Amino acid sequence: MRKSICLALFLCSPSLFAGTVYQWVSKDGSVIYSDEPPPGVEAKEITIPDQQVQPSASPRGRID
Repeated sequence: MRKSICLALFLCSPSLFAGTVYQWVSKDGSVIYSDEPPPGVEAKEITIPDQQVQPSASPRGRID
């Protein structure tokens, strides 16, 4: 569960809205995500598509 939450937060990071992320398993069995693969380790490349944010079609009312 903790890994899922960390992964979700990592993938929602503004700096990662488009780009490549690398995933690999460390010697102790932990799954690691980074923007650069470590030397000498087989890493899986994950491509994150561009996020297109559309503005609201109609303005919302003010909250007083």
